[in-house]
Amino acid sequence: MINEIVEKIKNAEKIDLSLSLAAVKVFNDYYQDSQTKKEACDIVIYALNNIDKITKESIPIWTDLIESVGFYPYLNKYSAKLAKLSLSEKIRQMHFKSDKVENIFLHDEQKYCLDKIVNRKNMIISAPTSFGKSLLIEEVIASKKFNNILIIQPTLALLDETRRKLTKYNNDYNFILKTSQECSTKNIFLLTAERVVERKNFKSIDLLIIDEFYKLSENRDDERSDILNIAFFQIYKSFKPQFLLLGPNIEKVSDGFCEKYNAEFFKTKYSLVANEMDNTNIKSYKTADEKETVLFDLLLNLKNEQTIIYCSSPLKAQRLANKFVEYISSCNNLKLEFTQPLPLIDWIANNISREWFMLDCLLNKIGVHDGSLPKHITSSIIRYFNEGKINYLFCTSTIIEGVNTSAKNIIFYDKTKGKNKKIDYFDYCNIKGRAGRLMQHLVGKIYNFNSIPEEELTDVNIPFFQQNPISDELLITLDEEDIKYPNTPQAISIRQIEPNIKKLLKDNAVSVKGQQNILKIMTELNLNGFIWNGFPTYDQLKLVLELAWDNFNNQSSTMTKTKLPYIVNKYCKSKSIISLIKNAYNYKISRGYDRKRAINASIQEIFQIQKHWFEYKVPKWLNVMDSLQRFVANKLGIKPGDYSYIANQIENGFTNENVSILFEYNLPGTLINKLQSYIPKDIPENDVIKYIKKHNLISINLLTQYEKDLIKENLLI
Repeated sequence: MINEIVEKIKNAEKIDLSLSLAAVKVFNDYYQDSQTKKEACDIVIYALNNIDKITKESIPIWTDLIESVGFYPYLNKYSAKLAKLSLSEKIRQMHFKSDKVENIFLHDEQKYCLDKIVNRKNMIISAPTSFGKSLLIEEVIASKKFNNILIIQPTLALLDETRRKLTKYNNDYNFILKTSQECSTKNIFLLTAERVVERKNFKSIDLLIIDEFYKLSENRDDERSDILNIAFFQIYKSFKPQFLLLGPNIEKVSDGFCEKYNAEFFKTKYSLVANEMDNTNIKSYKTADEKETVLFDLLLNLKNEQTIIYCSSPLKAQRLANKFVEYISSCNNLKLEFTQPLPLIDWIANNISREWFMLDCLLNKIGVHDGSLPKHITSSIIRYFNEGKINYLFCTSTIIEGVNTSAKNIIFYDKTKGKNKKIDYFDYCNIKGRAGRLMQHLVGKIYNFNSIPEEELTDVNIPFFQQNPISDELLITLDEEDIKYPNTPQAISIRQIEPNIKKLLKDNAVSVKGQQNILKIMTELNLNGFIWNGFPTYDQLKLVLELAWDNFNNQSSTMTKTKLPYIVNKYCKSKSIISLIKNAYNYKISRGYDRKRAINASIQEIFQIQKHWFEYKVPKWLNVMDSLQRFVANKLGIKPGDYSYIANQIENGFTNENVSILFEYNLPGTLINKLQSYIPKDIPENDVIKYIKKHNLISINLLTQYEKDLIKENLLI
C-alpha cells in the first residue's frame, strides 16, 4: 500500500484532495508500527519532493502531516509553500528551533537525543547517515556546557571536516589537533584514536564523543579496533567523562555495557530522505569493458545530477575515472565544461604534473576520493562536489567511513573492499545511505550493479568490556580490578611481566610480544647499531626499521621490508615528495612502462607511501623503537640515542616544528614551505595562525589562487 501511494504521488499531475486523503489513511495505518514507521514517513518525503503539485485545498493536510512526524527542518524550509501554522503548531515548531545554532531546526528524534545529552545522559546512537549526527555534535558544543571535549574519529579527513564545521566556536574553545599542542581552559580535542593514546597530557575530559563507534568491534575486522578500545578505556578510566557514541545501522552493543556505564542505546531508522533502488544493471557481464560501458552510459544520462560511484580500491577508482574521461572524449560533441576553472587544476599542473590523470578528470567535472591522496586534494574535491562544481565522485571505502558527503545518486559498482573482502550488508547500508541529502535531495537513488548483500544484524562487541576474546595489547592496558578473567593463561602471562617493562609496553600500544622480542634482541646486541642521534646512516635506519617490520605485525601489499628503509632514506636526503615521484618514474620507465602509465603509477605509489608510511607508521615505529632502546640503554648503563628528531621531521614533511600545525589545517607542504620563511621559529604552534592573520601573510606574492583559497577556508582569513 505504501509503495502504491508513493507511485501515485510521483506520477500524478496534481496531488489533489482525494489523493491526499488516501495518502493520510495509508500513513496512519503504517506509522504506528515501528517496523513500517520509516516507510510511512517516505509518503511525506515524496509529497515534499512534489510540493509544487499539491493543490491549494490539500496544502493544510500535508502541513499537518509534516508537523506531526517532526520534520521541522522541512517545515521551516518550505514555509512559503505550506499552510500557515496554528498557534499550537507554531509553539511546537519553536520548541525544535536550535537555541545556539542560527537558522537551524532539529527534527523530532534529534531533539530527543540532544535533550538527553545536555542533561548528562550517556548516549549510544545508531542512526542512518542522513539522521544529522554531525549537527548533534555541533549543538552540544554550542551549548558550552562542557569545558573539555574529546572527539575521536577514524580518519584525518573526517576530523578535518569536523574542524571546519566547528571553527565558528574558536573564540570559545582552544582546538587541539596534535599531540604536542598545549591545553587552555576550554578545549576541543579532535584526534584519531592513535593520537589519543600517544598524548600523555590530558588535564581533564568532560565529554567523550566517538564517531563511527562500530570500529570498537573486532567483528568488523578492523585492525585499529584495539587502539580505539585502548583510547576509550584510558580516557574513561582517567576522567569518567560523559560519553556519546555515534554510528549507523547497529542492532545492539555488548550485553551489560549500557547497564554498567549508565548509557541509553538509541536505535532509529528515522530519516528525512527517501531511497529508491534501481536493479536493472544487476546481471552477468561478459567482459569488464561491457560493464564499464554500461556504467559510463548511465553516468552520461545523469550528467546534470551529482553521482557517487563506489569502487573497490584506489587503483580501481582512479582507473575507472580515467577511462570515463576517455569515454567522454570519444563521444562526439560532448564536453563537460566549467563556467570557471577550478583553482586546484593550476596547482596540480604546477606542483605535481600536467600529465597526472587527475587534471583531465577535474576538467571533465570528475573527482576521485580515496585514502591515498593528499588530504588537501581530497578535501578540495569534496568541497567542489558539495558545491556542484564537479558532478561525479569515484570513491573507495572512504565513502563508508572517511568522508561526510552525499549525492542525488549512488552507484554500487564493485562488490568488494580491496580484492577479496566482500561488501556485507552493513557496508552496503552505509554506501546507499549517501544517496539523498538532507535539505537538498529529498529522494536519493541507488543504482546496483551487484546483488544486494544478504540482510544481517550488526552487533558491536566492545572488547575492553567483554574481554572474550581480548588481545595482549588491550589486556595489558587494563588495571587488575578491570580484568574479568584473571586466571586465564593470557592474563597470568601479562601479570608476570615486570612492572617497569609492562608500563613501557602499555604506553607504546603496539604488539606486546613484538616489543618483548625487540628488547631481547637489543640487549643481546648490546645496542650495537641502535645508539644514534639526528639523521641516521642508512645501515642504522635499516636495522631499526627492519626489526620493527618483523615484530609489529605489519601487513602491506605495496611495501616490502627491504624497500621501506631505502625509500625512507631517500626521503630524508631529498626532503621532497616530488623528488621521490621522479625517482619512481625513472625506475618504471627503465622497466618498460610507457610515459603516461609511469607518471600516474609513480604519483599513486608515492602519495600512498606518504600517507600510510611517512605521515604515520614510520614516525610511530621510530618513536616506539626509541623508547625501547632508551629502556635497554638505561638498564645497561649506556647513554641512549635519540630518534625523536628524525621521527618528527618525517612526520612533518621537513618543515619547521612550529608551522607543522598547519598540516592539521589542511594546507599542503608547498604552501607551508612558502609561509614558514615569514614565520619566526620561536612562535609557539598555538600562535602560528594568529601570526598569519595579524601579518596578513595571505597577501604575499608567492601564493597561488588555490593556496589563498585554502588559507581563507581553513584559517578563516
